[in-house]
Formats: sequence, C-alpha cells, structure tokens
Amino acid sequence: MPLLPRTIRLDPSDTLVFERAAEPGEWAVPGGFAFWDEAPEAMPGKRRQAFRAGFLGLASFGWSTLVEVAEATPEQDEADFARLAALGVRGLRYNLHRRARFGPGEAARHAARAARFGLHAEIYCDAARLAPHVAALAGLPRLALDHLGLSEAGLPVTCDLARAGAKVKATGFGRVSLDVPRALEAIARAAPDSLMAGTDLPSTRAARPFRPDDLALLREVLGPLAAAAFADTAWAFYRAFPPPPRATRP
Repeated sequence: MPLLPRTIRLDPSDTLVFERAAEPGEWAVPGGFAFWDEAPEAMPGKRRQAFRAGFLGLASFGWSTLVEVAEATPEQDEADFARLAALGVRGLRYNLHRRARFGPGEAARHAARAARFGLHAEIYCDAARLAPHVAALAGLPRLALDHLGLSEAGLPVTCDLARAGAKVKATGFGRVSLDVPRALEAIARAAPDSLMAGTDLPSTRAARPFRPDDLALLREVLGPLAAAAFADTAWAFYRAFPPPPRATRP
C-alpha cells in the first residue's frame, strides 16, 4: 500500500498560525502549488507561514505544520484523487530519484488509478530505470518526464516514451548526466511536439543552478520547434488556462 503524509496535531498552535488549520488525521500533500501566483514577500503573515511550513490537508483544505507517514488503502487513495481533482489539481509528481517510496512499476500502477480521475503523472527518475515499464507508462493518458530523463543511458527510453505521447521537460540542464544539445535533438526527432521548456528554479541539489542561457540553448537547438516548447505544448498538457496570444519575437 502507498505511504502518504497524514496530518497530526500536538498542540493548538496550528489554529493560531494558519488562516485555516487542517484537522488531525487528514491525508495531506505539500501545498506550494496553492501559492503559484503570489510573491512570498507580499504574503500576509499567516499565509506566509502556510507557504513556508504547511502541509495541505485534503479533506479541509486547511494547513498542518506536522505530518506522519502512514499507509493508505486503495479506497482511501482514490477518495483523495477525487478530492484533488475537485480542487483543481492537475496531476501527481512521482519522485523516484531520491529516497523513493515507490518503484517505477508501483508508480505506473498508482498513476493509472489516478488517471481515472483526470490526474496526469509526472515522473522524476533516471529514465534507464523505466525501461521494463515502458508499456505500462505509455498507456497513461498524460505523462511527463522530468529533466530530459536525466541520463545518457536513459535517453532511448525517453525517446520511446516521447514517441508514445509522453512530454519531456527540458529543464535541469545542470543536474543531468547527458549531452544536452544531443539529447534535445534526439527527443525532438522522436516526437517534435514532446518538449516543454522550464527553468528548474530554485535548482535545489543541482550541480549548477539554472542559467538564462539554458533557454537560449534550447531555442538554438530546436529552431522552429522552440515556439511550441516554450508555450503551446505545456499549455495543452497542464490544461490550466487558455493559451496566451502568440508573441512575435523581434
């Protein structure tokens, strides 16, 4: 069974420091996505506290400072999929690269169940580890791979999944172990509409942080395909807003 965060409360402080406190015993997720359009320096005190130190309870949409790791039954899991989808969450990210609690096969099965609720899957993993699971992952209706699949050994798998319809985030150039221009060219050849540009900020644990010339490299390598990578592909994949009017570059 999957292990998930569940809120706990040791004292009444959450009811004082947050605008809304989660109840003890709620399944929870990191809630950073709730602040996507806010500048931290402009947040009022209680909201800033939630941004910095809060887990988001899925039943109440309130905040908790502390969570425990607990097993969730499939029935509990699917109830939370429904709550997340109702709240406007678009997808789930599976970190299989560091301290993973899921293996690739379990992640594929979990993502298939989440997909029934309209939630896409985003996987952070050396794509070489996904090779035995390509068929299961290719069957997901919406899948994205982080950071070009991370490794040279995983590039063929990344290309196979891109051909099957997966999107590939052209991010984290300072954390990958591959030739970035060659990988971009290979993925674009495999599936011209698969790449999605990004910044990888704040570049936590990257060997080097994001630099603006990473985007310049992407534009140089992709040429006429860059316009889709910088906007249209991600707008369509994440389904968050109507696409913006296409800007004309000088």
